[in-house]
Amino acid sequence: CDWSSDVCSSDLGGILKCKITENGDQHWSHYSEDSIGKFNVVGLAQTDDGFLWSGGSFVSRFNGNTWSRVLYPNELTSEWIDDVIATPSGDLWFAKGGVGLIQLKPGRQEWRKYTTEDGLASNMVPALLSLSDSTLLAATSKGINRFDGKTWNTLALPSAFYLKREGGTLCQSRDGAIWINIASRSWYRRAFNASDITDESFRNFRTIRYRPDNHPPETRIVQSQERVPKEGNTFIIWEGVDYLQETPESALQYSYRLDDSKWTPFAAETQKIFFSLNHGHHTFEVQARDQDFNVDPTPAKLDFY
Repeated sequence: CDWSSDVCSSDLGGILKCKITENGDQHWSHYSEDSIGKFNVVGLAQTDDGFLWSGGSFVSRFNGNTWSRVLYPNELTSEWIDDVIATPSGDLWFAKGGVGLIQLKPGRQEWRKYTTEDGLASNMVPALLSLSDSTLLAATSKGINRFDGKTWNTLALPSAFYLKREGGTLCQSRDGAIWINIASRSWYRRAFNASDITDESFRNFRTIRYRPDNHPPETRIVQSQERVPKEGNTFIIWEGVDYLQETPESALQYSYRLDDSKWTPFAAETQKIFFSLNHGHHTFEVQARDQDFNVDPTPAKLDFY
């Protein structure tokens, strides 16, 4: 591109592929067809079936020979796709500006959209990251959220960590640390003659390393009934505390179960009322989870009749 004149050649945009032979030779292939949006290619991800997926102006898929636009669902056919990643489970995640997140299961052609109504802090999501524990980080304009497959934690990292659109990336290093790369849109476009680059753009160009703690919180039951009236109605109240209160009490989440039922999805609630329980002995367990997703390995337990 000739940045000095703000003119780019269509021959220079697109995607490059490098194939390295056994003797170290490099063979390059260049793809710049309209089916990949040419200049505006953002993110590359590969699924278990061998297909490559790209974002940007729209979503495209590569079958090993040619690129083609993805025509379903409708949310993926128009501008603008801010990021695309593949998770170890084989799912694809797309961040679409102002719309939220779209999860696609390519093998079954199933998809689902996540927005603020599902727990996201904002529908503007510039960057995604699949973590080593199979959870998902979504950097929104109102903080970094974390998804455990069922529920979103809207303050997975300190509230000061957030990304503006076209404003950075996420990465996890081998030691488990999370790296947040922050830049402004004007910094990315600083080479254009019409750029509005300022000193603040350079001050806000930085990387943050966040190292999660490995101390799980503790959970305790603070109020309950040892014997329940014959109608079978009872209530249980619990609370948690994190190591050095690195996660404030208001940000802890809890999961509980009664007897041999499944654990409930983690949520902020700290009490439960049961109605019409069967006569006899029951066991209630509850466990706390902090913002780093450390879970109490010794859930609080209550036996009652």
